[in-house]
Amino acid sequence: MKRYTAAIVGAAILSTTLGASVALSQQTETPSAKSDEKVCLQANRMMNYDIIDERTLRITDRFFKNYTVRMASGCVGLTRAPTDLRLQLRSSLGLGCFGQQGDAVVFTSPGLGRQSCVVTSVENYDPATAKKAQ
Repeated sequence: MKRYTAAIVGAAILSTTLGASVALSQQTETPSAKSDEKVCLQANRMMNYDIIDERTLRITDRFFKNYTVRMASGCVGLTRAPTDLRLQLRSSLGLGCFGQQGDAVVFTSPGLGRQSCVVTSVENYDPATAKKAQ
């Protein structure tokens, strides 16, 4: 019985030590580290989108990562159930990060036809910020 008790106590001490070392080894993110992070939404990996308002989209890529796409001015007709929404890169290759100067969101709006809006920024999606914007 002594060996069994010693084994249980040893296992408890070992698991506590390992848990503490894992917790201490994880770095906490600071807001400045988040803002320095390069965001790369590839246009050819867009899977889904949600319209937040006439200036903001939430894009989900094929890896289920969410991005916030902001446009320069209100996109007329964007909130009217657009069809064929695409991310258009200025470069012809289509493999770069979306959101560089000259990139645009292109969509077809019922009654208005093809529309295009210039993109100002692409950020990692933050649900708290999105709720404040609405």
